[in-house]
Amino acid sequence: MRVLLALAMSAILLAGCGKPAGQQAVNQEAAKQDREVTFQDSLGHEITVKNPKKVAVLMGSFVDVWQSAGGTVSATVKDSWTNPNLKLGNDVVNLGDQYHPNLEQLISEKPDFIIGSSKFDAQTGLYDQLKQAGIPAAFFKVDSFDDYLSMLKIMTDITGRADLYEQNGIKVQEQIAQVKKRADGSHPRVLVIRVASSGAIKVMGSNEIVLGEILKDLGAENVADKDSSIKGDFSMEAVVASNPDDIFATTMGSDTDKAKRAVEKTLSSDPAWQSLTAVKQGKFHMMDKFLYQIKPNANWGKAYEGVADILFPKQEGSK
Repeated sequence: MRVLLALAMSAILLAGCGKPAGQQAVNQEAAKQDREVTFQDSLGHEITVKNPKKVAVLMGSFVDVWQSAGGTVSATVKDSWTNPNLKLGNDVVNLGDQYHPNLEQLISEKPDFIIGSSKFDAQTGLYDQLKQAGIPAAFFKVDSFDDYLSMLKIMTDITGRADLYEQNGIKVQEQIAQVKKRADGSHPRVLVIRVASSGAIKVMGSNEIVLGEILKDLGAENVADKDSSIKGDFSMEAVVASNPDDIFATTMGSDTDKAKRAVEKTLSSDPAWQSLTAVKQGKFHMMDKFLYQIKPNANWGKAYEGVADILFPKQEGSK
């Protein structure tokens, strides 16, 4: 009797193991089709999505997050085409400016999921109309790596790509942890400026820009955090009075070269600028906008390393 039972169990196990690979793939795809994910967005809305096939994304950096989670984009806003890191097919629909996306066109595309930014009133203001149209729309805020990691987890839950959460999230988190070990306990005083293609220069606080968040996390003291009067429109007098140890700059807008020329024209020729200790010591650092102005997402670890290389340079011969 025991022998017969053992033989029967072996037959069942062999039958299960003997399923063709194609059948297993079909079963996995069926499970994916049935997966339903419910989550809260940054505005507290409870959203439920089920294997979305046609996704509209209303911010270029969020296109990056969705693609890093294994998703594909059907429609997005025009700034997505200015980011060379994004892969957009010829059939992707342009929904216009991210600050004023075309609602009529958006609805006409009949997406089954919309990803937007909670920072833009013109986007969050669409929520009720999209809900009425039966289109699930989630709005996110990503100011720090932790925000990105949280959003990536939701996106990979939706796509079913836990492997990409590990690759583009957890491994990046580990990379950042290693970089932070390089901090030597010093608190260099830093100035962070952002230069537009128009030539306008703004002084940024730590919480206003990716670059500021990273500097703060590595122990730097932003002079604009200590004295809010420095923030906003650039004042040479205020900057000279603050006399930071290091000055970090990044650009915004489509014409990066024009922004860099604006820095040279506006600042480099000014004797007051040349009198700054940071400038005299060669501690004016122009940073890549795709890492420090636009959210770096899966490259957040690389962004941390770039700042650490400046603040805490590795000693010769160290790994």
